[in-house]
Amino acid sequence: MRRVDAVIDAVRDDPAAPHMLETLAAGAHSAPHNFHRRFREVVGETPVQFVRRSRLERAAYLMIAAPDTTLTDISAATGFSDSSDFSRSFKRHYGISPSLWSRSLQRNTTPPEGAQTVQIINRPAMRLATISTQGIFGLDDLSTGYNRLCDWMTDQNLELDRSALVGASFDNYRTTPADRIRYTFGFEIPDDFDASGPVNLRVLPAFAAAAVSIDGPLSTIADAWDHIYDQWFPARPWSPAGLPALKLFHRRPDEIGWEHFELDCAVAFRTDTTT
Repeated sequence: MRRVDAVIDAVRDDPAAPHMLETLAAGAHSAPHNFHRRFREVVGETPVQFVRRSRLERAAYLMIAAPDTTLTDISAATGFSDSSDFSRSFKRHYGISPSLWSRSLQRNTTPPEGAQTVQIINRPAMRLATISTQGIFGLDDLSTGYNRLCDWMTDQNLELDRSALVGASFDNYRTTPADRIRYTFGFEIPDDFDASGPVNLRVLPAFAAAAVSIDGPLSTIADAWDHIYDQWFPARPWSPAGLPALKLFHRRPDEIGWEHFELDCAVAFRTDTTT
């Protein structure tokens, strides 16, 4: 499972890369045939299907957050051979051509309730021990993966109170089916600590991000994501970076209950105008 998770992270980090079956299998230290079978068992689709879906979902995400980017540039940035291949694949997946998948209609331009001030933050690189969960239908699904990670931290004699907690996902409810949404929790671990067993090691590079501070219920988090993607990014000549959307927790959810959250919703960005 953890080797499949590592391959998934590699694809989602860079969907435009070639990602041939042999390369993905090598990343999982497995023979291609065995990897193909195991990947399908865990993810519910073949590696080829997953790579194509990841590219399409990243394209749809960029169409929302970077509406001035041409479809030609988006198709190139997400690994399609040409615009025709992108258009055919998009229509087959979403049931509508990308030119008709109106970017303005996909965006939420309604101001969120309450003040949602976007601040620019800068964060250093982080080395995380992570566990991922697929199929997010509610807080119970989230807490299951989180509790497994906490158990691992405790077994390793790592103090939860002294470790930064991060939540991460590339998936958006408007572009990814609920049974395919993957969510990852990660605790920061020391540079010399071995992340083994059920967890994966993930290193987030230093980044600048658009961030909204949350101190409230789950609905305020959804408002924050919509505000950042649908209003903040389209009003600026910057593009989201190739990092997952991040929740930077101020307090752990098990400390204050899963109905109230204290965290920053953060989306890393690039200050150039390319995707």
